[in-house]
Amino acid sequence: MMIRKIAAVLMVCLLAGSVFSPLQAMVHFDLGGGVAMPTGDLNDYWGMGPVFSGTILFPATPFVSIGANFGFSKMAFDHDTFADAIGEPDLDLSGGDLSVLNVCAELRVHAGAMEMAYIFGGAGLGLYNIGLSDLTDGNETLEFDRENKVGGYIHAGFAMPITPMIKLGLKGQFNFYKVDKNEDLDEYFAETQNFFSLMGILIIGLD
Repeated sequence: MMIRKIAAVLMVCLLAGSVFSPLQAMVHFDLGGGVAMPTGDLNDYWGMGPVFSGTILFPATPFVSIGANFGFSKMAFDHDTFADAIGEPDLDLSGGDLSVLNVCAELRVHAGAMEMAYIFGGAGLGLYNIGLSDLTDGNETLEFDRENKVGGYIHAGFAMPITPMIKLGLKGQFNFYKVDKNEDLDEYFAETQNFFSLMGILIIGLD
């Protein structure tokens, strides 16, 4: 089911790209990596972790592009904070790390040509696949099923050219989605979750 949803999102993006790409010569890839930082209620029990992202963008106008984004983020579970929250500070916990995979359609607006410095902003909407690793205290293990949910993001950044076809820059992105409540943990973990990611980016233009 998840593969079908991903394939549907990609098909829409690629078909749209094939329609619009003749309007502007430059198709480009956006590759990023950095740190994911939980925000809101998610910040109560998880810490920072790595994030990776890849986007292919087809120009719709000289200043607007559409495309598809793939992302992976992982955030470590704070065992000590959670043990204190449930009133058992000596509890020996392991696991509980959060991982998020996403595939989204993206709309991006930018100022400046590929061979020049530019700023950009965008938004994405699509499928978020959320999972927690098994959480154990040595005697009992809680297992969690991965969930497929609709989610999205907004982002903004800038990039500077190092060659006419390659740029380096920085991008900040705010992600948001909802998860199903867990009957064992619903008083601790919120339904709505969000996190911020800060990434260095490499943009490669294609003729």
